[in-house]
Amino acid sequence: MYEIEVLPPETAADAANPFALGYANQALFELRAAWEEQRDKWLRAKGKKSASTFRAYADATRRFQAFTGLDWWLVTADHVRSWQEDMETAGLKPATVNQRLSAVSSFYSWVIREQKLDAHGVERSLFFDAQGRTRANPFRANNLERTMPAKKGVSRAIAPAVLVHMINDINVQHLEGARDCALLKTFLLTGWRSAEALKLAWGDIRPNDQRPGEWICAWSGKGGKAQDDAFPVACYGAIVHYLNLAGRWAPGHPEHIQPSDYIWQPIRDHGIQNFPNVQTCQHGSVETSRHISPTQANNILRKHLRRALRKTGLTREEAEARAQTYHIHNLRHTFAHNMRKAKFDVLAISKRMHHSNIAITQRYLDSLEAPVDDYSQALQLAMGI
Repeated sequence: MYEIEVLPPETAADAANPFALGYANQALFELRAAWEEQRDKWLRAKGKKSASTFRAYADATRRFQAFTGLDWWLVTADHVRSWQEDMETAGLKPATVNQRLSAVSSFYSWVIREQKLDAHGVERSLFFDAQGRTRANPFRANNLERTMPAKKGVSRAIAPAVLVHMINDINVQHLEGARDCALLKTFLLTGWRSAEALKLAWGDIRPNDQRPGEWICAWSGKGGKAQDDAFPVACYGAIVHYLNLAGRWAPGHPEHIQPSDYIWQPIRDHGIQNFPNVQTCQHGSVETSRHISPTQANNILRKHLRRALRKTGLTREEAEARAQTYHIHNLRHTFAHNMRKAKFDVLAISKRMHHSNIAITQRYLDSLEAPVDDYSQALQLAMGI
């Protein structure tokens, strides 16, 4: 910890604010450097869980500091409240506002926990008041109220009849069709989130030594969680077929797919470098694969969904409009809905969806329930109509 020389406040406004303190130039430089060091350590810790988490948290802290224009240790709950009001006035979605507030709050919590010895042998954090006492996290003040998100609409599963058309009508004898079919089956039979499925690498899948003919996947997902999961045989077979058509399946030869290669690759990579959510695997300094982006996955779903909807009697325009309202996460909804229909209990569904507790799963399932006509037929019989 650095020795901080506190200078007298220079103005009446400074005197009214116990945290608006002046510091000797060298000490001020060192204090700022110490805060930036803590921010870098915090971001590296977040980056171990997820590259997208790293980017989101780095962006939130940058935005907050730009808004206040203050050193980190001068921030109060009033500054936090002003930032929140500014974001809400700008029309940001409640989820975005809350995500940014939570991110910067996490940084302050990190700094407060990182107790160090100062020049006098006293253990304290970098976030202290004029008397040297550790201050409370300004993002957790009692009178700060988070933005309430709008009530979520009902999650939508894709109807069984549409699913049958969507999967069975894909021409798997062509490379693009084989890839699309394998990808959609993986989403439908695992219930994974978008990032979990799209970042699947060949080395994540291995044979189940205890159950010949079955497969295990080294799953990793939200919040840095990781575990071994059973991987559906139907998905494995569809993936191998796709890799065969792509010329990436040649066991024992250098052309064979490498363990670190992403499975789901663009058929055409023109302009793919401009997609922010597309990542690259590397063997040393050699690029080996790119995975398709969430936007591309959405387009794959909508293309096949549009064709399936036409077969249910919708016009071209109606099918196009309906398909555009779906995204790849709806396949996770479909997975949960069909697990429920297959009579799996909420604990089993929660485990397969990698929810942190079954209360989350129950809310998720409740949001999938559509109104059921369980009365009108009996009422008709009673009325004789």
